[in-house]
Amino acid sequence: MIPSNIPVAIYLFLLHGLAFLAIWYCTPLAILFCVGFYFITGFGVTVGYHRLLTHHAFHTSLFLRRFFAFIGALAGQGGPLFWVSIHRLHHLASDQDTDPHDARRGFFWAHMGWFLYSKNPLNPDYDLVSDLTKDPFMRWLDRSDFWLQAVLAGVVSLLVIPFTDSYTAVSLLVWAFPLRIIIVLHSTWLTNSAAHLWGYRRFPTADNSFNNVWVALVTLGEGWHNNHHAFPGSARHGLVWYEFDPSWLLIKILHSFRLVTNVRVSSRSSRLS
Repeated sequence: MIPSNIPVAIYLFLLHGLAFLAIWYCTPLAILFCVGFYFITGFGVTVGYHRLLTHHAFHTSLFLRRFFAFIGALAGQGGPLFWVSIHRLHHLASDQDTDPHDARRGFFWAHMGWFLYSKNPLNPDYDLVSDLTKDPFMRWLDRSDFWLQAVLAGVVSLLVIPFTDSYTAVSLLVWAFPLRIIIVLHSTWLTNSAAHLWGYRRFPTADNSFNNVWVALVTLGEGWHNNHHAFPGSARHGLVWYEFDPSWLLIKILHSFRLVTNVRVSSRSSRLS
């Protein structure tokens, strides 16, 4: 079946194809860059796009708010207006007909079919993100997120490639960009798919959200999804010691340096511990 969103399908096809080059081009420096950008852009999505911009789980300065939005835009998942509007719509009608990635339609649809085959899923509902549209920086990010990848790749090339051989240079670009983007994309999509199909449920929410251990591991704590749907405004998703939540740990560190304030946590986790 031919996807209805041809440009997105072509982009993802090329991105996956370039990522496969990592099999033949692999160096320790490339792996280091991949892991580094994975954590930076991953936290941009989990702490920035999700817990800060979407759910207002904590407050911070305008600079840090924009910084987290910026590194979130580098994850290759769209700009903040698009991402936040889709996720807010998901919470308004989770696993219902108007949920963009309704998991009742199966793993593939919830994972990536929703934006490949939906009629028009890439236009954000600005009514859902009126708090973000007031900021011209957020509007600019939403228009520029694709080109930021090219600019970042250019900066890395200028700073590193002149000091390496051609094989190392290619490996660095492949691992730090297409492969890293693909890893972060699929990790995030697993929250929509796997974490709505498999795992355990701590709370009887109206949706099909589950706490999924391995999804939590690859998403920096986002896989404790049933906890999140029970307490969507909570900055902490892992509610007990064995629910490892690196994004919450980062928020705690920022709070200890007084860089974030008004941190909201669920009634099952009522203190910063």
